[in-house]
Amino acid sequence: MRANSRDEKAPIEVTAQEHVRSDAGKGNRYFRAAAVFVVCLPAVFLLPYIAFYACSFIPPRLRDLLFFSPQLLFPYGALVRGPNGSHLVFNHGVANLLAFTHWGVIAAGFTLIARRLPIRYVVIAAIATIILVGVVTHLAFWLLGFTVQIEGP
Repeated sequence: MRANSRDEKAPIEVTAQEHVRSDAGKGNRYFRAAAVFVVCLPAVFLLPYIAFYACSFIPPRLRDLLFFSPQLLFPYGALVRGPNGSHLVFNHGVANLLAFTHWGVIAAGFTLIARRLPIRYVVIAAIATIILVGVVTHLAFWLLGFTVQIEGP
């Protein structure tokens, strides 16, 4: 039992069912934030199709950014170092493991931070987080002397 904040003499009972219900709501908030991020991240692979089909409607720079966005957000397989970008830094298996670990840590952090936001803000925050992480990652690679060798037509 706990005391009512207005009247210290009238106790309020908290039943076991109410306690279980409030714990279930917490789990749903974590799941919702994680699910939104996990849906938004693979949606990046749809952006080249948008660039391809909307090429006459969007500016060339935006079209190129949309077309190459999967390579820019998952850069470990194309990360190179050298004067002409001739040395791949990671092999295919290590690159996939690093990308999975990188985005897994980001998704876990995002879930912890965004769990209390309303769903409409979680979607906006997930998209903003993906863009921000991509920019910061490329800035860090650039500062360390690495570049991403983009493959395309």
